[in-house]
Amino acid sequence: MKLYKCKKCNIEKDLTNYYYFKSRNRYDYTCKACHKIKNAKRQHCHYFNCDKHGKVKQTKTLQHCKKCNLENEFKNRIIKIKQKNENFVGFVDLIKPVDNTVKVKAICKLHGIYENTLNSIYKLQGSGCKKCGNIIKSKNSIKYNLKKRKCLKCNKIKLAKFFFIRVAKNGHKYLYQYCKECEYKKRSGARSSHKSRCKKYKTKYKVINVNNQVFKRDKFTCMYCGIKCDTNKKNYRNKNYITVDCIIPISKGGNYEINNVVTACRSCNSKKSNSLNWKPKKYYNHNIQLTLFNNEKT
Repeated sequence: MKLYKCKKCNIEKDLTNYYYFKSRNRYDYTCKACHKIKNAKRQHCHYFNCDKHGKVKQTKTLQHCKKCNLENEFKNRIIKIKQKNENFVGFVDLIKPVDNTVKVKAICKLHGIYENTLNSIYKLQGSGCKKCGNIIKSKNSIKYNLKKRKCLKCNKIKLAKFFFIRVAKNGHKYLYQYCKECEYKKRSGARSSHKSRCKKYKTKYKVINVNNQVFKRDKFTCMYCGIKCDTNKKNYRNKNYITVDCIIPISKGGNYEINNVVTACRSCNSKKSNSLNWKPKKYYNHNIQLTLFNNEKT
């Protein structure tokens, strides 16, 4: 018989002391004794002394009895079901909790005794009974009103023309939860951040049409690295996505104007941040900004 050395204890042993892997068609490199020592270290268990259940084997992280916790959860879930469904009476011949996969009998005032697993009884919208769950669903279902709706932001009831109409997966049309005014404010939050920063650092702010006045002027190319920027809004996380950058940052006294604004890809804009060492390759009427740039550097 050949002797093989164990990987861990470095002792030569027969093949009978090693496990055989059928999937790999070979023996394991560590012996059975070393495997037992390894598995014994994983078991971090202890015996907890409970007044009801006596000694209970459980993990060391649990400070309370494991069986008591299961019983309390079982009682709380029954209370929740009774709050949602008044017709639910309880279980037949069931006092202690059972595995969630085992089938159990329960009583309903309307539909009598029915049989189902505990897991499914908890999931039926907290009703217990499947038929009662369908009744609760129909009550809580959304009524698709296409005439009026209350906006969830401004809390005003408005007509359908002030809302966007959306289509659900089942084909039903419904009015969006925010009105058009609140939705436009939400979308323009990113662009209005320049205005808030100009107020903070006390610099000038002018309204700019970015697409027509900046992007078309620079031919949709980054003024720092020269790459043609990506304009697809779905790829806004891409490195080459088109953004607006101030040559002299607002935090260093720069104004948000056409003379101080340049197109930049996302990677260059993030690398530059608020430094003054970066210069664009081309300037379009930047005479005022060039003097500021040179003065601040000195």
